[in-house]
Amino acid sequence: MEASSGKRYTTGHLLNTIVIAGLEVAGLAGARLVLILIALSMGASTAFVGILAAMFTLFPTVLNIAFGRWVDRVGTFIPMLVACSLAVIAGSLYLLAQTPWMLALIAGLVGVSAFFSSMVASRSVGSVASGNERTRLIGYLVLGYSVFGLIGPLILSATYEHGGDGWVMVVLAGFGLLALLLMASGRHYYHNGQPVEVKTTQKHRTTDLLKLPSLRRWVGINAVFASAQTLFPVVISLLSVEIKLSPFYAGLMLSGFAAGMTGSRLAIGVLVRYMRPELLILLSLIFASLMYVLLPFVHESTWLLICCTLLGIPLGMALPLSISLIYENAPENRISESVALSYTVTGAFQTLTPLVLGVAAGIAGTQLIALVIAGSLAIAALSIMSSVRHVTA
Repeated sequence: MEASSGKRYTTGHLLNTIVIAGLEVAGLAGARLVLILIALSMGASTAFVGILAAMFTLFPTVLNIAFGRWVDRVGTFIPMLVACSLAVIAGSLYLLAQTPWMLALIAGLVGVSAFFSSMVASRSVGSVASGNERTRLIGYLVLGYSVFGLIGPLILSATYEHGGDGWVMVVLAGFGLLALLLMASGRHYYHNGQPVEVKTTQKHRTTDLLKLPSLRRWVGINAVFASAQTLFPVVISLLSVEIKLSPFYAGLMLSGFAAGMTGSRLAIGVLVRYMRPELLILLSLIFASLMYVLLPFVHESTWLLICCTLLGIPLGMALPLSISLIYENAPENRISESVALSYTVTGAFQTLTPLVLGVAAGIAGTQLIALVIAGSLAIAALSIMSSVRHVTA
């Protein structure tokens, strides 16, 4: 494969690029479960669990636009080094203090590391090719995220169960260190995303994009799906404590969820040949809502694993579809801005929702969180029914 610079890149470069970003995604996926379990073992309240869950997305939400502009100015190599280094710093901070609030800071740094890594990886892989080839390569990248999202919870939950919280932090830092070693090899795409000269003629505010009904609809739908996905580890963490599930089995539930997401993303290419994305999203909303209603009432581990896997199917499928519809409905000269707006709205949902539901769970239990998420998905389904009827008529 030839990049625009004329340098030849191989399958090994693509694999290393995916692994480097995937290691940070694995850390985030596992930390969303295990850090909450560690906090609960310290006696943290459900309100604090909500704060902890929100920290994974709070820092990225605040910093993502500034970070994206920095990537435009300096290219992708240095930002990826910074993102990987943050994972090492996050794991190392636990040596200073083993407190719930230190866990919150670690959660924020792990979230920044993973979100920034994903942003840089998408830019780097996208710069290698164009057209269908670019779509194919980015598809491999997203699939890699699903795989690492599957193994991360297994590794960290098993580490916590058999080695304790200290070894969890060693593994978290190890993910970042391994990524840095792969960066040093030079066999990746992160040299390829060069700085660009930004020529801006935009006189509108970013929030003006929300005045476009079709774009506003899919930005909102994407935020609902992303929040439902983000809150799943919180639900499983609290539920595992209620039903006395071991940390390893809690991690297994999260990996089952990731397996469902991986399978559905593999099937997207086939399904869109026969069904419109809008209809697939509607069906995903309905099915995910039903599974969230059922989830807190299933206490047998085998059936709970099946439910978690089934829930991963609609959420894994819907997120890429909703992002593609944002691209489709965005103004031609403001596509990147529209996607950035989507990330910001999604981040706000992912930050505020755990805070509110964490307090509510202390009053009404895990069932309330699951039912509120189910209700949000159902309302989202109702909101797009008319547009789905229009495009499928």
